[in-house]
Amino acid sequence: YCGIFLEVLAVYFMGFVLLTIGGKTKKHQYQYQKLLRRAFRFVFHFAPNDGYVVHNRELLQNKPQLIIANHQSIVDIVAIMSISPNFIVLTNDWVWNSFWMGKIIRNAGFMKIDQDLLSNTEQIKEKIQNGYSIVIFPEATRSVNCTIGPFHKGAFYLAQQLHLDIQPIVLHGTGHIVPKHSLIIRRGRIDVKILPAIQTETSPLFNHEKLLQTAKNYKNYMVEQYQLLSQEIETAKYWKQTLLHNYLYKGREVWLHAKHTMKKYNNFQDIVDLLPQQGSVFVQNCRQGEIALISALCRPNLSVYAFEKQENHWLTAQNCAGNPDNLHYVAEESVMQQCHTIISYAPTPEQIQTLYPYQTTHNIYILSDSKANIDKTKLIAETSDYKILQII
Repeated sequence: YCGIFLEVLAVYFMGFVLLTIGGKTKKHQYQYQKLLRRAFRFVFHFAPNDGYVVHNRELLQNKPQLIIANHQSIVDIVAIMSISPNFIVLTNDWVWNSFWMGKIIRNAGFMKIDQDLLSNTEQIKEKIQNGYSIVIFPEATRSVNCTIGPFHKGAFYLAQQLHLDIQPIVLHGTGHIVPKHSLIIRRGRIDVKILPAIQTETSPLFNHEKLLQTAKNYKNYMVEQYQLLSQEIETAKYWKQTLLHNYLYKGREVWLHAKHTMKKYNNFQDIVDLLPQQGSVFVQNCRQGEIALISALCRPNLSVYAFEKQENHWLTAQNCAGNPDNLHYVAEESVMQQCHTIISYAPTPEQIQTLYPYQTTHNIYILSDSKANIDKTKLIAETSDYKILQII
């Protein structure tokens, strides 16, 4: 963190030297943008995160174009600017006037856009003539839960009027590291996926007569690409830090137990791999909730119902602030009848007996001690610590 703080100070100092003392010439501003790119890359390299990955960098065209990206976090600007110094980001009042980023982006030549994007067309046209690509977040606001919201039509009107190709970029992970309305920086991985440039004159996505429909088409395309990227990246290991952060304020003993549990069971990845993408799953004996929470995070379209008979564990699991909407803690085991899949976590012999009637109608998996030998099961996975068995 000290290195990052010093890097920020260096950016402020170089901006003062280049642009205040040296003058705001086009040459000095471009030099400052190149400096920003190196500085932001330094931040991503030394910050306590799990990586910054740019996919398909070769698809980025070496000419001015309109770049659209989904918007999750204040970190999005940093992630975008780390790709190339030839980008000018259109920002709103909040970013323009922010304490940390405001001075930096003003020195970089970014543009503040009011409600009327069209009134800035001439300024934007001048930036394009100077060789810059224009970056716009069509949602116009950050997403609270990292989903992609409705796109406004202004960006597409701009592309139409200035005859620009559109280069979509999908950002993933920034909203998990610095969520909207949060000042806490969490560990995580940032992925930037550059998609093929789309020619506005010939693409079926671009309806020149109905720009609102064009905005919907591009939004749907971005949602599809974001989901594909999420399925590739969002493994149990990816969500581990988010899960541990959920227990951070429950006391050191609870947090250490969660950390030990995740390590012992390899983040429950073997179990997660068995779960469907949609439907419902019942977790029997969820303990502090680690197995239920990681299942819900890795399968956002799957309804996860979790039961725990020990009251202290049940209260700890239920009262975590970061529990997603698809995770439900229930007070009765009878809910398992409504679910398609059952996960039994270290069951007692009596609980195993209660599972047998469901063996023909449900997928039933048992996570048990490595020495366990349970009838009517087949081995799915095994380590020195545990077995995963399926009741057949």
